[in-house]
Amino acid sequence: MDVQHEDCAMKTKKKKCRGDRKRQRFRRQLYHQGLDSDTVKRKEEEKFGSQSSSM
Repeated sequence: MDVQHEDCAMKTKKKKCRGDRKRQRFRRQLYHQGLDSDTVKRKEEEKFGSQSSSM
């Protein structure tokens, strides 16, 4: 019975949410160019709109 319970737990494992990967890659690219956080935030909102990103 214990083995069946463990199998059931493994089947229902939920995939972790990693957030908006496209936004994260864009921010990393801007930081790599040497821009400060205010500029990065402004450029991100220009490109993707004013949705709040989870950070």
